[in-house]
Amino acid sequence: IILSVVFDQTGAGQAEVFISNASRGTMAYTTALDSSQTLRVMANRAANHSSDGACAEVIVTSNLSNRTDHHNYLATKWGLA
Repeated sequence: IILSVVFDQTGAGQAEVFISNASRGTMAYTTALDSSQTLRVMANRAANHSSDGACAEVIVTSNLSNRTDHHNYLATKWGLA
């Protein structure tokens, strides 16, 4: 699957989750994003719980206009299209 999470930095305090390029829901996210923090993939902030599985690739961008392009790129690259 291709999973993406969009953190709204416009002040709305929302995060939206996409699976295979389809929105699966939104949630409140009021914690400020801080560039001095460690990016944790497949683990919570405290690093005391992680998911079973593997992560093949992570793309971080501030340009949300190309989120669909990223999904299409990854789906093609990994044979999920």
